[in-house]
This record gives sequence, C-alpha cells and structure tokens, in this order.
Amino acid sequence: MKVSTPAENHRYRQRGAIDLIVVFAIMFGAILVISAIKVFPMYMDHWTVEEALQDVLDEAATQGNVSKKKLRSMLSRRLEVNRIEFLGENDVSFERTKSSLTATLDYERRSSLIGNMDVVLKFPAITLQAERSGG
Repeated sequence: MKVSTPAENHRYRQRGAIDLIVVFAIMFGAILVISAIKVFPMYMDHWTVEEALQDVLDEAATQGNVSKKKLRSMLSRRLEVNRIEFLGENDVSFERTKSSLTATLDYERRSSLIGNMDVVLKFPAITLQAERSGG
C-alpha cells in the first residue's frame, strides 16, 4: 500500500483551488457578457433618440414658428418609426427664443439583468439646439 506524502496532498488541494478559480472566472465573464448584451441596446436607443430629437429641431427651425404640440408630434412619429417606446412626455421639454429652438432630454432606463437584479442607466440632461431661420 502506497502512502501519500504531504507534498502530494498539497498538490491535489491546489488543483481543486484552481478549478474553483476557473469556475469563478467563467461566471464573472458570463456576467460581463450578459451585462453588455443588456446595456448596449439601451445606449443605442439613446443615440437614436438624440438623433431624432436633433432632426426634429432642425426641421422645426427651418419651418419657422412650430407649436410645442407639433414638436412633440414630430418627435413621436420619429420615435415610433425607430420603435422607441420608453420616453414619456415629461422626459423631453422644448423652449423657444427669438433666435433658437432648444430641447432638453432627461430620463433613465431600467432593464432586468439576472433574476431580481436590474440595470439602471440614468442619462443626464442633454440640451440640443437649432438656430431658427424664420419668425
């Protein structure tokens, strides 16, 4: 019967620790991948909203005096085409001056990550502006 030495026992215990480290590394990597899959589309939607809002401002600036109701309608159509459904009326505000048209966008997005864990992205207030060409 072979008797194992303390050095051999230590080597087997280390091998178990390395397996555990690999499992934790794989879990950590999976969480990072899942997070990226959940978060990146929210940033893409944000960029789409910014672009649509800037387009509305530019179009309204060339048309002249456009009501806030019309601005919201124009923005709503563009967002509907891009399947953006998370913005509320209070998330976008419009302001007119004699020389420019300004929109402020301020909102947050929430998405389920894993189980009862959520990801919350707060997009700080962004102000977009277009110079008005007419009365």
